[in-house]
Amino acid sequence: MPDEKNLTEQKNTQSNVATAEAPPAAPAEPVFEKKKDKKRAKRIKKIIGWTILAAILVAVGLLVYNLFFKPKPVTINTGIAMTGSIDNSVYGYSPVNAKERAEVVSAAKGEVLELYVENGQKVEKGDPLFLVDSSEYEQTLANAENALKNAQEAYNNAVKKIENLTVTAPISGKIRDVKVKKGDNASEGTTVATIFDDSKMKLKLYFSYAYIDSIKVGQSAVVSIPQTMSKINGEVTGIEKIKKITAEGTVLFEVEITVKNAGALSAGMKATATVASSTGDVMPAETGELAYNDEMNVNLKSYGEVVDVVMKDYYSFNQGDVLMVMENTSLNTAVDSARKDLENAQKEYDRVLEEYESYSPTAPISGTITSLNLAVGDKLEGATSTSLISIANLDTMVINAQIDEKDVGKLSVGMMVQITSNDGENQMSYTGQLTQLALEGKAENGMSYFPATIEIYDAQNLMPNMYVDYNIVATSAENVLTVPSSAIQYMDVGGTPMNVAFVKKGGRDITPLEGVDPAVVPEDFVAVAVEVGISNDQSVEIKSGLQEGDEVALMGAADPSWMQGGGGMMGGGVVMVG
Repeated sequence: MPDEKNLTEQKNTQSNVATAEAPPAAPAEPVFEKKKDKKRAKRIKKIIGWTILAAILVAVGLLVYNLFFKPKPVTINTGIAMTGSIDNSVYGYSPVNAKERAEVVSAAKGEVLELYVENGQKVEKGDPLFLVDSSEYEQTLANAENALKNAQEAYNNAVKKIENLTVTAPISGKIRDVKVKKGDNASEGTTVATIFDDSKMKLKLYFSYAYIDSIKVGQSAVVSIPQTMSKINGEVTGIEKIKKITAEGTVLFEVEITVKNAGALSAGMKATATVASSTGDVMPAETGELAYNDEMNVNLKSYGEVVDVVMKDYYSFNQGDVLMVMENTSLNTAVDSARKDLENAQKEYDRVLEEYESYSPTAPISGTITSLNLAVGDKLEGATSTSLISIANLDTMVINAQIDEKDVGKLSVGMMVQITSNDGENQMSYTGQLTQLALEGKAENGMSYFPATIEIYDAQNLMPNMYVDYNIVATSAENVLTVPSSAIQYMDVGGTPMNVAFVKKGGRDITPLEGVDPAVVPEDFVAVAVEVGISNDQSVEIKSGLQEGDEVALMGAADPSWMQGGGGMMGGGVVMVG
């Protein structure tokens, strides 16, 4: 290849030759050809520019379409029908409280002399708690007690006045000397008749003290009655060791002899007797007179108008028989007044006694002292609502739960409850039972709830106001076929409402449910009618319509635990449609 220096020299030589021998000039290029070439170049540049612009616009359009207008594929989450257990539970979070709790207040006024308990101490019902100086209050209690006693007596007397308007026989016997008639205004204390018992007669005789050891109660005697010229068998019924002195100086004691009256004997008849003593028959020092077995005046114990007289002279009456009746309406008013006075006195006494008992109160329940606001030497200022001592029975704790209106229909008294507490370090589990469930709800802030009580068994380590989680198991089932709750759709199929699941094709042969709108059935899925059992927020029991292993579409918001890769117990997956 010639180098650049030789080429230059050659060009210079040729130039010199040309200069020396210049040929004739060539003809000039036409002007219109040059203009035509320039126009063509411009047109080509425009075409290229528009082509590039069109390409840019197409690219931008495709980008916008893909970003905003291109239909995205439908994602359908799925779950697998599997055999397992299911329960329908009601959950909650609430503080616990002692089932039994008492606050001790005091109406005492004085200095605290003794304090028998301390915080955290266990006490039994009736144990003394503290003592307050009550010396100034004891007279107040005595006055209230006397006032109550007097009011009780006044009331009893007023009642008896009404009861005594009906006069009854005080003993069994015959009536004599009736002194009242119907229409009389009888006064209290008036003697209106005499009643006497002459079924037996008594004879009091006096014997010498020489026979004091010979005559005994129960010995037989023969009574002689000169007036009737008769002798009647009798019995010694009483001995009185009196000392009666005769004119001759003989000391006598009294012997009572009782005989039956066949009807011929009367009081005042002279009589004597022979007593068959342990030393032989003994005669009295003096004679005596027969007396009735019993005799009483019928005296009125009330007053009023006589409205009925039943008794007549020498009629016989048994004890308690009605003899006469009086009427007095003013006594009813007196009873009412006395009753009110008694009630007021009782209330005042109860108030004073309760206040007095507050000077030395006792534990109202068995439990643990959870709060103590008292010390020896403190001055109590009388009635106050401030709690001095709090006692709680920590053996049994309860949860005062509020059951949502949508859940109350699931529950009934007696259901078991699972309870857990967590103090940040340890989790404790307890068992409880639903013991109360209100039949009437309460409305607050537009919501309704039903109060319920859960009793916790063996509530060790639980203290009042600690929060716990509770789970009331309403229903449960074991070894049943279940699917996620979102797999079941409730829809109208040919005019009949039913539960429907969408099963993925490619598994077992399934006959599609007729009457289902195809627009609601996901692509590659088949509609199947199912019968459901119990359910909760996560899953539902399938009684018929599905088989274990069926992959079903989750049409609602699904629990991630059902999805593939979510660690769920039922597996499942994701289907892309479109």
